[in-house]
Amino acid sequence: MLYLFSVCALILPSSAGANPACGDTLTSGVTTMDAALVCTDTGDGTAALTLTGSATLDMNGFYIVCGDHADDLTAVLMDGVFLNGTKNTLANGAIRNCQDGVELGGGGGHTVSMVHATEGWDDGFDVKSDGNKLSQVTSWGNDDAGVVLVGNKNQVTNSVARSNDIDGFDIEGDGNKLKFVTSYGNLDDGFWIDGNKNSLSNISAADNGDEGIDISNTADGNKIKSAHTVSSGDNGIELEGNKNKLSGVVILGPPDDGVDLWGTATGNKLSKVFVAEPSGEGIELDTAGNSVQKSTSVMSPSTDAYDEASDIAGSCVNSWKGNHFANGWPAECVGSVLNTPPLP
Repeated sequence: MLYLFSVCALILPSSAGANPACGDTLTSGVTTMDAALVCTDTGDGTAALTLTGSATLDMNGFYIVCGDHADDLTAVLMDGVFLNGTKNTLANGAIRNCQDGVELGGGGGHTVSMVHATEGWDDGFDVKSDGNKLSQVTSWGNDDAGVVLVGNKNQVTNSVARSNDIDGFDIEGDGNKLKFVTSYGNLDDGFWIDGNKNSLSNISAADNGDEGIDISNTADGNKIKSAHTVSSGDNGIELEGNKNKLSGVVILGPPDDGVDLWGTATGNKLSKVFVAEPSGEGIELDTAGNSVQKSTSVMSPSTDAYDEASDIAGSCVNSWKGNHFANGWPAECVGSVLNTPPLP
């Protein structure tokens, strides 16, 4: 991994001077590491390195380690790199065994690229401010989430969260954009969405312990486009919020339902959703006021489409149009016979 960082390192101007020391605050200009840093834990609220004043740190393929990385019992409290102030840049390295690998705070507008955060005692990347850009970052084996977006209007592109103990991507803020992002092998959800008006496109969730994509009951107006979920621990997608849009989504082999709308979910729109081989229902609507269009579900052991809300109400309370299902219930609402495609 470090070799890849070295080969693919961003071209940044070098600055003269000694390698930064543990606990340093970099206030301006470009600092290029010429050796690794192994830093003694100095406690909560501290960091191995802090950037402020629009500083740039080129890790140059080296790593930062917090505390005794051989001790897997004593939690480390210091963060790896803390981006304070505004418009700092961090690139080209790995951070291991810290509390949060990278914390993006201050006024935001920071840039982080080609940084690997691993084996942290909390999150790999904790984004607390607004307007930050993360690209080609990886977060692996952290005790909490891979990437947490508490702030608003952040961007994450071409990045991976793998084998973290909670969620791969935890999206709590509003207006964040994720594109070409993969989340796999995490113990909880691949993507947990608890904010509003976030946009996720070209994303993948595979082999996560709970839902592939989980949209909470307070998450409204989110858009998920061109997504794949494979073999999650529960549902492919679970949705409780309102006025969310799913389009061009492929769901393969979930242990429960392909898509499950429940709780208070209403005003949601599903279009061009494809579900194959769920262990439960293909698409299940437990709530009213939602629509499913131009979608397909196949090879369900139960029903390819189940409108539970309409079944209980005794009338069609959701909209189903132009779908392809081998079977569904209630047939007069889902249209399982009329919408079945002809055999090849």
